[in-house]
Amino acid sequence: MHFSSTFKNSLVVLSAVFLLIISRLLSSSVYIVIQPSYYLAIHTIIETFSIVVSLTISLQCIILYPYTKSDRRLFLGILFLLVGFFDMMHTLSYKGMPFFGLSITGERATYFWLIARITEAIGLVLYSLNRIPRKKVILTFGLTYLITVCFIVVKLGYLLPPMLNKAGGVTGLKVIVEYIICSLDIAAIFLLSTKSLNDREERNYLIYALFLMLLSEIVFTFYKNVYDIDTFIGHVFKVIGYSFLLRSILVNNVKKPFIREIISKHNFDKVFQFAPVGLAILEKSTYVFLEVNESFRNNLKISLGDIIGKTPLEIGFSKQEWHKVIKFIQETNYGLLESKNSEVTLNSKVNITVQISIGTINFNHKECLLCSFTDITEQKRLQESLKTSEERLLKVFKSSPSMISIVRKSDNSLIDVNDQFLSKRGFLLEEVIGKTLIDLGFPPKEYNDLLDLLKNRGYITNYETKMARKDGLKGSILVSGESVKFNGEEYIIFSTSDITELKRLQAEIFHLDRLNLVAQMAAGIGHEIRNPMTTVRGYLQLLGVKPEYSSQKSIFELMISELDRANSIISEFLSLARTKKAELELQNLNGILNNLYPLLEADTFNQNKQIEFVPGTIPDILINKKEITQLVLNLTRNGLEAMKERGRLRITTFSETGHVVLTIEDEGCGISDEDLAKLGTPFFTTKDYGTGLGLATCFKIAQNHQAKIDIDSGLQGTKFIITFPVPLELMAGKQMAV
Repeated sequence: MHFSSTFKNSLVVLSAVFLLIISRLLSSSVYIVIQPSYYLAIHTIIETFSIVVSLTISLQCIILYPYTKSDRRLFLGILFLLVGFFDMMHTLSYKGMPFFGLSITGERATYFWLIARITEAIGLVLYSLNRIPRKKVILTFGLTYLITVCFIVVKLGYLLPPMLNKAGGVTGLKVIVEYIICSLDIAAIFLLSTKSLNDREERNYLIYALFLMLLSEIVFTFYKNVYDIDTFIGHVFKVIGYSFLLRSILVNNVKKPFIREIISKHNFDKVFQFAPVGLAILEKSTYVFLEVNESFRNNLKISLGDIIGKTPLEIGFSKQEWHKVIKFIQETNYGLLESKNSEVTLNSKVNITVQISIGTINFNHKECLLCSFTDITEQKRLQESLKTSEERLLKVFKSSPSMISIVRKSDNSLIDVNDQFLSKRGFLLEEVIGKTLIDLGFPPKEYNDLLDLLKNRGYITNYETKMARKDGLKGSILVSGESVKFNGEEYIIFSTSDITELKRLQAEIFHLDRLNLVAQMAAGIGHEIRNPMTTVRGYLQLLGVKPEYSSQKSIFELMISELDRANSIISEFLSLARTKKAELELQNLNGILNNLYPLLEADTFNQNKQIEFVPGTIPDILINKKEITQLVLNLTRNGLEAMKERGRLRITTFSETGHVVLTIEDEGCGISDEDLAKLGTPFFTTKDYGTGLGLATCFKIAQNHQAKIDIDSGLQGTKFIITFPVPLELMAGKQMAV
């Protein structure tokens, strides 16, 4: 029948208790159990066993300290070194031992015994409490304690109070000391029972040992003579207790490490064989394969019999590549596993790329190299593919015709923009990174609307708004965007198209459509209306000179003036309806403006306003004097009407690359964005008595001259910018002259 070790140990302890009970029952009838002639030899043998156990425990704990680094174990080693030494002094100083020249009685032996037991009991209490001083304190105190005790007992023992009576029994003082030792043993047992050590088996053995040593101390309070049954039983309990004590220490210092070693080797074999990477063990001196795992064989498509006992060159490794690996091995710090990529060429002409990690191990009592070979051929292919994809994506990002920006969602800062964004907005890259789109001129309200749309829908498509350039000029844009996640952080990718020019072209087309509509109307009804109006005007003049209608003369004059006003509107209609191109002549724009200046100056003087003309150096261009005069008069008179008294009208001309620019700028109240979009539309006017055809005529004239009209309006006034092209032959001649 198989019994557990716990049951066996408990049975030994119960047997000891039963033996104690029997000894007490027989103590009165069985007085001497050991013959005096044999007692000294038996006592020496028993105590020698205790000494050997103590020193064994001590040496194990002290020798293994460099590996365990445990002050607790070191304390236990020093403790049992002291106990073993005191037990040895107890044995050597026993009555009848020939090792001391002094006349020593049993008193000194008894003192060494008691000091050994007290030291042991106090030490085990501290060990159970885990209240262990540091290494230096343990060594210093242990040496001092040993020397002091030996000096006092050996040299001054005759001054100490007696522990034995004349009959060979114990005194009351010794009984008290024994009870103190028993109390300390009980305290240690209690602490070990309530506190869990790292190893339960070690704790149980310590408890058994303490319990038996407790029984031994109790028995030594009873004996009447060193030869009686109590003395014998006490020494027996001590021997059994020390055997448990030895087993407790052996469990931790021998048995457990041995088991861990076996388990570690078993686990290593498991990990080695079933590792997902190829593993190989090579003898360090010869580079011969001693062991390889299944993954290694599968990766290289070689059987185990074709590998073991051979070198890498013999199983198909490329000579050139293996020399690289050898160099790597020679440069490796074997305290750490280091990695290197190396291409291995097999006999089958199949190239695979592996990542090699190398470290040193002891295998079958030989210094070997543990090498791991991870096949990264597919990984490298994917990396190359990913690299190519990233390069393509970067090219698309950088060279996209749309303005692309990447915004970190957490703080709305820009982390990257493409070249089109920088060129269109007029910024440098360092001026953009880390800033927000609002910092770069995006309207805050519209940007918050974009974020709300992203939050609700997850994407944005063709959101139209305006955004300022670095130079302050605003342009129309279409914004599309989507949220993405990179490396666990959320970003927004915005794709922005500048539609400023498209909007301008749309506006021009709209104006041209309205002008064409007016032209068609004017062409259809202009002449038909003017003919009857001329007839009516003639009859009104005729009636107005007759005497009988003299009282109605003012009415006839009013009617004639209204007919003239209607006729002027029809004339403007007809000017818009002209399909015949105006004859353009090569002349200087400054000449036309100089001729008009006196007329314009008179108008401003009459209105208590000012005019300033700043002519620049400009080349001749193809223009129609009559139409340009009408354009300038319309724009200047509009500017004068928009200003209050003392306002200033400024006319400038200058030359740009391939263009001549005319600007007419007033200091009026400006034009609202809503009205600005409608300017040039026939019949649209903000004046009380306007027809809305003046600016439409200006746009028609600009179209006839292939010129462009831009309007910049704000609270400080409005500026009309008319850009005329310079004839190509003049530009070519100027370049040749240069």
